[in-house]
Amino acid sequence: SSSSQGERKKVTETDLVARRVRKRHEDATAKLLLPSFRAAIREDQVKSFLDCAALIWFLRFPEPEEEVYVHQPFVDDAGYDDYIRPERFKILKNRLFWLASFFPKNIRDGPVPEDSVWMEEMNKGVKVIVSSLRTHKDTSGLAGIELCLEDNLGLAKERAALEAQERQVEEETMLHF
Repeated sequence: SSSSQGERKKVTETDLVARRVRKRHEDATAKLLLPSFRAAIREDQVKSFLDCAALIWFLRFPEPEEEVYVHQPFVDDAGYDDYIRPERFKILKNRLFWLASFFPKNIRDGPVPEDSVWMEEMNKGVKVIVSSLRTHKDTSGLAGIELCLEDNLGLAKERAALEAQERQVEEETMLHF
């Protein structure tokens, strides 16, 4: 009984740590998007910004936020992500609004500026986000690709040699006629 409580406590502590880490990453990502959000506010392009920011957010955090209620029986359903996406979008939007202290009544985009500062700022933020991601370098597929390329190169050389031989034979036969 006490061992099962200990295991349950470990899982709970692990979950809490994982939640804190995720929350820290979410906050850091939102703060990276903040300069471009402020530029989008100045350029009257908040809706366009939010659409782009949501794409970045959903790619960076494929799992739903803690605030989104997830119905476990439907998690594996292919359309479930689409179902909870508006709620996730709303959470991101509110987080950015609070960070920027910006609370509009309605969100409409004005005319698109020629040189969009918010897009440049967003690109800078995206580069930082991508560089902070940990990638696992799995080179097993690379070895297979290299072998395939070597095989194709070898086959191409053989084919070229055969074609050269055939041309030479044709030329010799043409000379005899």
